[in-house]
Amino acid sequence: MVAPEGSTAPGRVIAFVLPEPTILLNPYLRTHWTKRRKLQLALAWSVRIAMAEQRQVIPPTPFARAVLRIERHSVKSPDYDGMVGGFKMLIDCLLPVTPRRPWGLGVLIDDSPKFVTPDFPLPFLVRRAAERRTVVRIQEMPITQ
Repeated sequence: MVAPEGSTAPGRVIAFVLPEPTILLNPYLRTHWTKRRKLQLALAWSVRIAMAEQRQVIPPTPFARAVLRIERHSVKSPDYDGMVGGFKMLIDCLLPVTPRRPWGLGVLIDDSPKFVTPDFPLPFLVRRAAERRTVVRIQEMPITQ
């Protein structure tokens, strides 16, 4: 068990970096559903590869309660709601496998506010396209009654 930054409560942590910033909401909405499905599958594989490269292991049981931090590093500053809406595909990758979501990794049990506390800071601006990325940190939190 690893203690989260700035906290004394124990909990598992999964952190990884994707080589590209997440898609924004408007391009996502303008994409045909068949292409969205292909993009979703490719993103799930990118998450698996990033986790493996950074020696992160998919937990045997999903986190029942977690804080999810996603940082989008890009050259241009997107509007905040478009950025957060674009996180949908990434968050869906972290949920368990279902018939409608065969690419799920099972890191989070559900994405509702009861189970996940979002921590989405303002977008980070970088100078060069080579520095673009998405940083993800999932901190397991104790279940409170």
